[in-house]
Order: sequence, then structure tokens, then C-alpha cells
Amino acid sequence: MNDLTIIVTEDPVLAAIPAALRDWSAAGLIRPFVWMPPPGAGLRGAEARLVEAGEVTVWSPGDLLARRSPHHVRVVALTSDLATGVASTRAAEGVLAGVSAAGGEIRTTKLHLVLTRLGVRVGELTGIEGWHNLLISPDDAAGPTRPHNTLEGAASGEDLARYALPAVAVLGALFDSQDAGPLDQQAPPPGRQFRVLRAFARHLDGTDVHEALQRQALGLADGYPLVLEGGTTPATYIENIDHANQQMSDAVWARHQDVYLSARRRPEKAPVEDLGFFKAFRMLWSFLWAALKNAPAAWADKVIYTAKYRFASAATGAIFGQNSAFAVVVGGVRGGPGSSWENQIQALANIENSLPQAEGHQVHARLDGLWMDVVAGGLTLLDGQARGGLEAPRIGMETGVLRFGRMLAPSRASDSFTEIPGAVRAAVPNDSLAPYDTMSVNRFGRAVSAIAADPLAGAEATSTLESFSGWWQRMRTTYTAKVAQRLSSEFEARLAEIAEYTKILEAAAATSGLPEEIRRQQVRLAKRLRWLLIGLVLLVAATVTLGVLALIGWVVVAIAVTVWILCWLLGSVLTFMRAQAKLFQLKNARAEALSKAAAAEFNLAAAIRDARRCGDAYRLLQHWAEVLALFAGDPLGRGGTQAVESRTPGTDHPLAIQFGKALVNDAAIARTAVELRRQVFPVGWLDPVWDTYLRSSGNLIGTRGSVLLDDPRLLYKQRAVQEDVLLPMWVDALGAQGVPGRAGDQLWQQIVSLLHGPGRERLDQLLATVRVETGASTSLGEFLGGLTARVTTPTMFPSQLFSASGVTGGMPTPLAPWLQERVDGLSRTVVLVQFSDAMAPEFLRSDMPILPDPVPPPIPLPDDEFSRSAVPPRASAPPVRPALGNSTF
Repeated sequence: MNDLTIIVTEDPVLAAIPAALRDWSAAGLIRPFVWMPPPGAGLRGAEARLVEAGEVTVWSPGDLLARRSPHHVRVVALTSDLATGVASTRAAEGVLAGVSAAGGEIRTTKLHLVLTRLGVRVGELTGIEGWHNLLISPDDAAGPTRPHNTLEGAASGEDLARYALPAVAVLGALFDSQDAGPLDQQAPPPGRQFRVLRAFARHLDGTDVHEALQRQALGLADGYPLVLEGGTTPATYIENIDHANQQMSDAVWARHQDVYLSARRRPEKAPVEDLGFFKAFRMLWSFLWAALKNAPAAWADKVIYTAKYRFASAATGAIFGQNSAFAVVVGGVRGGPGSSWENQIQALANIENSLPQAEGHQVHARLDGLWMDVVAGGLTLLDGQARGGLEAPRIGMETGVLRFGRMLAPSRASDSFTEIPGAVRAAVPNDSLAPYDTMSVNRFGRAVSAIAADPLAGAEATSTLESFSGWWQRMRTTYTAKVAQRLSSEFEARLAEIAEYTKILEAAAATSGLPEEIRRQQVRLAKRLRWLLIGLVLLVAATVTLGVLALIGWVVVAIAVTVWILCWLLGSVLTFMRAQAKLFQLKNARAEALSKAAAAEFNLAAAIRDARRCGDAYRLLQHWAEVLALFAGDPLGRGGTQAVESRTPGTDHPLAIQFGKALVNDAAIARTAVELRRQVFPVGWLDPVWDTYLRSSGNLIGTRGSVLLDDPRLLYKQRAVQEDVLLPMWVDALGAQGVPGRAGDQLWQQIVSLLHGPGRERLDQLLATVRVETGASTSLGEFLGGLTARVTTPTMFPSQLFSASGVTGGMPTPLAPWLQERVDGLSRTVVLVQFSDAMAPEFLRSDMPILPDPVPPPIPLPDDEFSRSAVPPRASAPPVRPALGNSTF
């Protein structure tokens, strides 16, 4: 509330009132207020002493009003009628003038309070025009209908303060939970009329009950709540944790197989070419020409490697061009030591960046749907709510939920494997193993097993392997380990694919060139065909010569030449066919190898992209698994079990104002906690809790997280690249600061609303026993003193205050009381004020003779350097003492 209460004491004796209020301020029971002592006593001028949390700072009135800029100011002028000349209100009227002159729209409530005692009243009762003139009834009672003790005779400043505090605190709206004063909205009576008032206040400290109930209702030390399905059927705890987590992991991955595996191309079946007679006839002539040019091997090379089967791809060149990166990727699957998975992912990125891209830019896969489903599956296992097609486990007719968060997602902070001795650590790259880093776990297990198998390694590796196996036997059953295991298995499978396709391409590359045996065969065939051709030429020439010499006829010459040519042709073709059978076998084998190589090249590029995407997802999973682990371990955050400070203002208070502490009833706490858990933990109760957890990420990260304030779901879209660092920053902030308690606060406020609404009867049972200031125990109703009950016959104001005409006129009868009850958690503050009707001052003059008693000397104001400083530094609040009103200014 943007208001301010200014207390003005005209008499130094009354300075004990703000001093006592300072004790209450140090105890945290009242809001800040200002004390304006009267000028004089060594002060250079008007001083406004701001009291806040028990600390005092001194301001000039103008500076204070300018800095706090209140919309509403209550000016409370304290005077008394116990001595002549102390009823002056000049200082109060000056303060009011200063407030009015401060400017701005400041609403004011003007209260003039007069303190009195029966039998010693000597001063004049003078009201202020336009103010609420109030006489504090000189009596003390536990409630509006309870018997009262009259206050008579002389009183010290501390004694006056003791009985005036309830009225000053209530009228000035100083109690922490009081949002208005009883006269804030009322106009003062006309003229200088007075009203008599009596104020009561009760503050019940429910912090012990608060902590006990909060611990049992919201604490998860005994496990997650067994939620009610349909409001009637309770869930049951899952016993086969491994099976339930595996099922949920499989359900998630069934929706996101595209993350780790894309389409593959089957190799085309290469056609088998046979060297028939006619084909041999056609090819013979080109071979003869090559033989005549003495280039039969070049001819054979062209026959085997037609344009269709030439293997010179840009993609293959790019892949094998990244020699160092490629060696890192396939090092772990070629029997070598392998590299860390982080290095392999980076090497895959380098290779993928060298591949020809359709758009010219690398396109990162969107994985936000995967992380939403991973989170949804985890929440479903904890609260039994089906989300997005991910169903909760069914155990018979009941919904199954995990009992503890660590069964779902263990944290690296508390569940990592660190028992790695020096000798073993020198042989493995890991100092510790996170419970969801299955890739490192698998490689560590293989490495340590190999070391333990070596007789020279000693017993240290064997002991480490046993400890590691026991740890992993527990961790492998968790949900995050199951999700990570699928991803790491697919990543290793993609690396194995890359090695397999590499072998195919290397085999295809090895087929280049012409084997020496085929080369020699082609040379021999060329010689043979040349001799056949030479023989044909000689026969034809001899036959033609015989014809020229007329030894035979030309008909015979023609027939003979034709026969020689046909014989030569048939012999050459048959020779060629027999000699080239191996050449065509080689050609078919090359065609088949290159066909496989073409598919392997496509599949190799796809496997590299899949492995890169799989690796990026695995790297992001390491962050999401920790986010889920921290949430599952403490979903309600610090607000789920936060301690509440118990505040006390000391002891020795009048009956009208009492401070008590509610005592814890363990049985009532347990019953109430069980009932509340049924209401605040329904099926799906984690949805708003996770939403609050996600929305807190921006503030938790700091300035870098400002982008998340409007859309925290951007965290799901984070990529595994250097520019997207918000997710790891969130994980680091959660690890350093813990889960924020906002969700726990909200759930606790829901419980408080239930207790103050439909569960009010249950709340009264929780607060049924109250320990009062004396140390005794009493009932809640007795402690409240009837303040919250309907008042039918209130206790009359002391008749000694009034004249005879006032008594006969019914002036001592209180009117309808003003009541305000405010709650802060399970603590409660109740204030009640009784007013008389407005009356002229003469009705408040007793007709009984006045016996003057000596008035105690004024209490001098301290004249120290702190009080005299115009704007001193903040002073430390004095310790709260058992007695009332021990503070000084």
C-alpha cells in the first residue's frame, strides 16, 4: 500500500509510544511509520524519523515525502489531559500543513488521540477543528464483551505507551496485514466533538503449523503423491521400473525415428552382358583397329569403363577429402581406440559441411517436438496424465506412477559415477560419468573391461569394473538413460554404416585400372588376330596371282577369296570370343561394384547427415536430461518446504492486545495433509508446475534470458551450435541456484485458500491450541477473546470518563464495532475498534472531584550524535527485549 502514518508527540512523556512501536517494527509486525518529535530538546528543526524494520533514519519532512510519494498520509497527533498545557497540537497542525504543501494528490486522515487516566485528569480537553478527536478509554479488557480493568492514577511514559499501543497501531493501520484504518473513509464529526474509543488486537503466529503442514502436504521426501484418477481411484506405484521406463522411451522414439534414420537407396542390379557372336563380330573391328595401332589395352579399358560406370563423384571427393575428420569418425569402428563422441560429432559436422548442399546452406533439424515429447513422457510417468498420445502405464485397473524422481531422471550432480582410480583414469578419458551419458558409459565399460582382462593391470581395474557395473545396473533402468541409450545406439549404428559404405567405395575405387593378366591377354589376342589377318592377306594375294597367271579361272578366284575371307572372319570371331570371355566377366563384376558404389555414395552422405543429427540430438539430450532430473528431484522448488520466520514483539502486553503461537498437533497435521494432497495433486498436476518451471528460466538465466520472458518455449528450439547457449546456461543456473520455488509458493497459496475457504473448520482444528505470552496454552476461541464473534452486549466505557448528563444520555455505550481480520498464510491478525457516539468535550468531564497526583517528570530526549544528525546513516535495530517499549530514538 502506498500510504504513510506520521506520529506526532506533543509531550516528551509520550515519546515512549514510538519507542515501543520501534520494537514491534524490529519484530516485523508493523509497517514503516514516521515519528515527528516536537521541536526543541537540542533539535535544529523539524525532523522526520522513519522507522523501518527497527532501523531509524532521519530526514527532513519535505525530502521524506518527496522520496516516498505517498498517496495517503495519516497524521496521528498524541496528546494527554494528565497535565496542564500538554494538550497543544501546534506541531501536529504544522505537520499537516507541511503535507499539504508537499504538492501532489495526497489524501489525508487526521487523527487526534488523547491519552488519559482516571482520577488524575487536570488538562483541558480541547479538540481540533476538522480532525477526528478521539479519547482512548482508560481501561483494559481481553475483548469487547469481557470484563475490564480501569486505569487509574499517575502513569509513567512506558505505562502510558503500554496501554495506548493497541489504539495507535490500529488507528494508524500499522499492522503488517492491516490494509486500512477504521477512520480512513470517514469524515470527522462537525466542530470539535470527541469520540471515545477502545481497540483490540490479536496476532496469532501460525508459522510452526505452517511449516509442519507444508512439509507433510507438499514435501516429496516419501515419494510422489498417489494421484486420484477420476477423483476416486488412486494410482499405484510402479514396481517394474525398468519395463515402465523402457515402454515410455520406445513410445517417444516411435514418434521420432526420423531423428536418427532417414531413407536409404538400394543398389541397382547391374545388367549382365554376354559376348555373343554378333556382338563379338561388331566389336572385332574396333579391336582390330586398336591392334593395328598397338593399343589393345586402351581398347579393353574403354570396354569395361563406359561413361555410365565411371566413378568420379563430387560427393565422394568431398567425403574422402576430409581425411583427418573422416579418420576421427570411423576410428571407433575400425578396431582402433576411437575418439570421444564430442570429437566425432564435430568431425561429422566438418564432413557434412563439405557435402554439396541443395540450398547452399546447412539446414539443422528441428528437434523441439522431440524434447516436448521427452518431457511429456517423463511427466506422465510421475503424475499419470496421458499427454499427446503417450499413455501412463496401466497396472491392472490402476494407473502406475513412479515413486521418486530419481527413478525417472537421476542428476549428474548427485548420481554420477566418480569412483575412477588414478591407474584406470590414465587409460580412459573420463573423470566421471553422468547417469544419462550412455555413449560415454558404453565406451568406458568396454575400455575398463579390456584393462581388467589384462593380467598385468592388477586388481584396481577389476574393482573399478565391479563398482561401475553396480552403479550402471541402477542407472540403466531410468527413463533418461533409456532415451539416451536408444540415441547412442543409433549413433553407433550410423558410424558402423559409414564404415560399411566406406569399404564399398574403397572396393569400387580399387577396381580402377586394367589387371595385368587381362592386359597381357589383350596383347596376345592382338598378335593372334594380326597373324590371322596377315594370313588372310597372303592367301587372297596368292589366289589373285593364280588368276592373273591364268592358272585358275576368275570364278574360282572369286570363290576362293570368298572362302578365305569367311574362314578368316569365322576364325577371328571365334578367337576373339574365346579370348574376351574373361574381359566380359571383369566388366560385369566392375558394373556390379560400381552400381553398389553409386548407392553407397548416396547412403554414405545420408548416414553422415543422420549421424550428425543424431549426435546433435544426443548433445542436447545431455542438457534436457539434467533439466528433467533437477525438476523431478524438486518440482516445487524451495517454496515447497520453505521455512517461515517466527516473529515476536516481546511480552508484557495489556489484555487488549495479545500475541500467541499456534501449537502443532501432529495428528491433525497428518489428517489434513492427506486430505489436501488428494485435492492439490490430481492426475496431471505437474502441467502447471512444469509451465512455471519453464517460465522461470528467463529470470534465472539473467539478462541473456530476456528473450525467454515472453516465449520460454524457445528453449525447445535450441540447436546444438555455439550460438544457442541458453539451454546450457539454464542448466548451469539451475545447478547453482536450485529450482525456483514459485510453483511451490503457488501450490501453497492454493492450500491456504482451501483452508480459509471450504476447509475453515479444518484450519481451526490445526490452530486449536495457542501458547500465549505467559507460556500457558489456551484454546483458539479463548485467545481471540470474542473479537470475531457477533457482539450483542458490549462492555461499556468507564462511566468515570463522562459527566452525569453524558452517562444518563447513554454516551458510554459503544456503537457497532469496526472489525478487520487478515491472514498471512496460517498466521492471523484480528483488529477491532469500539467507538462511542460523537459528543461535545463537556460530556467527557467527570463531575467527581479531581485529586491531583504528581505527574512523573518528562523523559528527556537523548541528545546524541545520531539524534542530532539531519540525515544520518541507517542505524542497526536494537535487539527485541522481553519488556515493552525499551527502544529509544
